[in-house]
Amino acid sequence: SEPPVIAFAVTNRSGAVAKDTLRNIRETGEFVVNFVTEALGEAMNLTAGDFAPGQDEFAMAGLTPAPADLVRADRVVESPVSYECRLREVIVIS
Repeated sequence: SEPPVIAFAVTNRSGAVAKDTLRNIRETGEFVVNFVTEALGEAMNLTAGDFAPGQDEFAMAGLTPAPADLVRADRVVESPVSYECRLREVIVIS
């Protein structure tokens, strides 16, 4: 498609509360998708945990945030590929 489209799923936190990921995307309309290598698998998996709002997943996983070039969201320095994205739509599947 033009422009390219990335689709992904965000699960809710316990109690059906939206995770920071989805809340931040809705509020800012921007996000970064970071590719995960085998070496990064464990750390990136930690970032998907059920953290309290505002808790720093980068710090919890030992990953390094860096400013993206085109969007306000940070990218993961250790990731070999980061797609900087703008929200097109949110589809709720229940």
